Amino acid sequence: MAQQTENMTAVEWFYQRILAEHIKEVFKQAKAMEKEQIVKALERGFDEGCKFPEDISLNNAEQYYNETYNK
Repeated sequence: MAQQTENMTAVEWFYQRILAEHIKEVFKQAKAMEKEQIVKALERGFDEGCKFPEDISLNNAEQYYNETYNK
């Protein structure tokens, strides 16, 4: 039984889709999923009271992603 998209990591999703679609489009979709997962993890961390470096705030989770991973 295939996992629902929301319950799999971007890498698992990529592996399942790699043969089904054009590789470039699948890669772009996987990168978008990974970004969403990282931003959501940061937001959950703030909601749960985790301590982050001073330059990371809930208002710039996407900016943090772009500066850290989107090089």
